[in-house]
Amino acid sequence: MKNETTPNPEATAVLENQQAIASTNAAIATLENAISKCESQITQQQAALPDVGPLLSQRADLLAAMAIGEDKSADMKKLDAKLEKLNAQRNDAAPALDVLKQTIDGLSRRLPVARATLQSLQTQRSSLMRQFLLSRAETIGAEYFELAKKIVANYKQLRALDNLMQGSPLAMYGEGLNVPRFRLGSISSLMDWTWAQEEVFKSRILTQKESDEWERQETAALLEMGIVLKLDAMPLPVQSSAVAGVSAPAEGLVYGPFKGQRMVNPDLVSQR
Repeated sequence: MKNETTPNPEATAVLENQQAIASTNAAIATLENAISKCESQITQQQAALPDVGPLLSQRADLLAAMAIGEDKSADMKKLDAKLEKLNAQRNDAAPALDVLKQTIDGLSRRLPVARATLQSLQTQRSSLMRQFLLSRAETIGAEYFELAKKIVANYKQLRALDNLMQGSPLAMYGEGLNVPRFRLGSISSLMDWTWAQEEVFKSRILTQKESDEWERQETAALLEMGIVLKLDAMPLPVQSSAVAGVSAPAEGLVYGPFKGQRMVNPDLVSQR
């Protein structure tokens, strides 16, 4: 099978789509990782903040005691001082936390856009891949048809030789030759529609006339090589005057099928 070094337009479109999908997947992964990192930083920073929950509970208890007439003003003053200090620490960390939360918000808005782009590219891929595969099939189909013609030509020669030898000495196995046709323009445009449309070639529908024609073609091919199948059809060789008692005239000489062979044209000899 051939390795195509230069992609056709359909292959280029598929490759570009694949690259776009890979890039978009990478972009989505980058966004998700960035969001996860920000969330992790928020968790860590919040864990490092002082916990004012217990102090707020104590303050609520003091307020309750003061509400029923107990004197808790000194305790309240000390507790509020602690709360003020801890709240100051929390307030110092608030801007950094706000930045992380806003970053997550911005990243989260980009994520649906990237996912929609990915879905669109994946939808396009199905159509692009089909177009590419069909284009590749057309290219291979043209090669297939040319190879099929060669196989059919060799098949005809072997069948002709088998018939010429008589007795089927070549012993063909199977039920003949059947070359299927694919529904491709590269094949249909080159076909000889003498044959059934389902096959490029089907030997079982051959006629005796076609078989005889193959024999005639092979006989002619052999004759071009100088091979004469029937000896009684060969021209008579030149006879020596000492043997035949006559000498053939020069115009009665012809060249035989073998290189350098001289033969007598029997038609010209008989006229004399």
